[in-house]
Amino acid sequence: MMKVPPSELRERALALIRAEYDSVASFAKLPLETVNRGAPADLPYRSTDEVVDEWTSRATAMATFAVNLGVITREDAQELIVSFFERHPELLGHPPPRLDQDSHPR
Repeated sequence: MMKVPPSELRERALALIRAEYDSVASFAKLPLETVNRGAPADLPYRSTDEVVDEWTSRATAMATFAVNLGVITREDAQELIVSFFERHPELLGHPPPRLDQDSHPR
């Protein structure tokens, strides 16, 4: 099995998490009926805000997981969040996600 250098693993993780955050902006631009085609019939999204909140939470969970594994730092994760909102200021009406402080090693 080929070992991946830590720096390469970090860069891959950052790229994947960044892409996940960027998908939030893509979903926010879609009509709600289009987004709901992929949602369970009994759990449709009721608003674009709900879509943005859920997908932002998913991206933040990925970042938190990477921090907990030690692949990226807490500062890396926070920078991803800040840069996301800088690139997509139209989503600033949503509360910025917070990393769960209790789940991180100290």
